[in-house]
Amino acid sequence: MWVYDLETLRFLAVNEAAIRHYGYSRGEFLSMTIAEIRPPEDIAPLQAAIIMSDKPYQESGIWRHLKHDETTIDVEITSHELPFAGRAARLVLATDVTERLALERVLQLRSESLTKATRRLQYIIVEGSTRLARACEHWDPMTGQHLERVMTLTQLLALEAGLPEPFAKEVSLASIVHDVGKITVPPHILTKPGRLTDEEFAIIKRHPITGLEIIADAPEVKTTRDVVRHHHENYDGTGYPDGLAGEKIPLAARIVRVADSFDAIVSERPYKPARSTSDAIREINRMSAKQFDPEIVRALNRLFSEGKLAELQRNSTLV
Repeated sequence: MWVYDLETLRFLAVNEAAIRHYGYSRGEFLSMTIAEIRPPEDIAPLQAAIIMSDKPYQESGIWRHLKHDETTIDVEITSHELPFAGRAARLVLATDVTERLALERVLQLRSESLTKATRRLQYIIVEGSTRLARACEHWDPMTGQHLERVMTLTQLLALEAGLPEPFAKEVSLASIVHDVGKITVPPHILTKPGRLTDEEFAIIKRHPITGLEIIADAPEVKTTRDVVRHHHENYDGTGYPDGLAGEKIPLAARIVRVADSFDAIVSERPYKPARSTSDAIREINRMSAKQFDPEIVRALNRLFSEGKLAELQRNSTLV
């Protein structure tokens, strides 16, 4: 702690703690100005700030100071004006924060490094899973087209529902691999033109779990894992694999559920013809609060009213 003259910037008083920490004697302190405990490269900016200011120099904040042994330290300053020995002066309380700032810089660097590593891991896992999902096209060519359309519609739905753009993009990316587990389903079941038997449907119903095993148990891809496992859950709890209901179903999965189902209805499949967009809207509204989250259904309805679904289909490769 010290007091200095606002006009001359000369030290008027200094306490024992400052003397011990900075290494100057009391006499040395009282013969100096506050500029003299600044590193040489900081003196010119300090003088310019004092000259340009039309008010007494304000010193509060974090500054670099120079100790007697020429060691530079970071100091957090709080100060208050007060009269001292008949002069306008400023009382300064100084705290050495050198170690704290160094630790913060280390933590920041580690955080940035971890963020880069996390993004890289996300990319590796999702890219690998996407390649597996694309492999399904060899068995079912319509799967690849379906994935592209679901990805686009998923992002539109998330944004229309008022969700942040980063989350919308994350869910959109996750939707690409929502059916990755189908890589384990025999081709004759995937492309069967007739009704599936109970045994065949039981095999199909396992694809969310096998898909989750492919994605791996990594917290960095939680949204992707949620989508892969839960995109066949129904809002009323009658879906699979876990029978979750309502908001217990992850939001990302509820969005993909609507996008996936809409595209399935308007697309031709070996076991059914394509239906119109209007038919799909009616069907999804009929199943609102049963299969689908009502809020996401309302977002789909708005996209339909705004003509964005028609635009999506014009730009797609529906077959």
